[in-house]
Amino acid sequence: MEPIMIEDKQPHSASTSETSQLETHTRHCDPKADVLLISNDNVHLRAYSHHLKQVSKFFSDIFTLPSKPEPITLDFPSSTISIYLDLVIAPEYCYSVIINQHKDHFDTLKDLLRLVEFTISEDITKSLWEIIHLNAKHFPQELLILAGERGDSELARKAIEALDKKELDVPLLCGPYDCENICAHHNHPRTCSEELDRFQAFFRGLDSAYSMELLQLMLIRCKMRAYDDEVKETTQVMDLGEEDWIWLTGSFDPSRSIREKLCTLDE
Repeated sequence: MEPIMIEDKQPHSASTSETSQLETHTRHCDPKADVLLISNDNVHLRAYSHHLKQVSKFFSDIFTLPSKPEPITLDFPSSTISIYLDLVIAPEYCYSVIINQHKDHFDTLKDLLRLVEFTISEDITKSLWEIIHLNAKHFPQELLILAGERGDSELARKAIEALDKKELDVPLLCGPYDCENICAHHNHPRTCSEELDRFQAFFRGLDSAYSMELLQLMLIRCKMRAYDDEVKETTQVMDLGEEDWIWLTGSFDPSRSIREKLCTLDE
């Protein structure tokens, strides 16, 4: 059977000399497979069209159309496509086992998510999201960044819930009004400068709307604590506890104005 090769993104067909120079994947290399995929790091991967059609609407639509033999060029690394093909040939109950092998590598999961959504592989996408949610505590900041990129408030709330809240402790200066260098000469875990850098670094990678939303909610909650009779000292106003973070997580939604959310609280 002649391999089915459809070029996905390039306007020209790959020549014989070009394709022959590509590296062949060590596992997904069955010469009888009728589909040839080319990764963005120039690796050949082979797969069977009937496997791809079973899990992917993208491939199902492609293979219903007659086309001349050209490679399917996917803008993903071979490592990601390889994991995808592992999932394609696996029974559905094995999806979580395969994905879990990569749960400690968020960049891999993120690339895989892009690929399964691009190929409209719905069952794999569902399993992948389940693994991401279950392991949110391992990469909450990266998940919050991803939520900002996707405009996904629900995902952002999941990420905030999983955060180590110490990462968001508001930095306090060693002096009453500014840094008096006491932090550098006493047994402080961090200097004032390091505390400020730590706090700023968390917000630096976030989407601007998500960063603003989180900071606004933190400030509002601190203001609410200032009127709490149980808060005895001024510094405690900035010390957000578990109940404060439950409120903040539930309130997080950049699509709604702060005024709207506060009015809802009064109802």
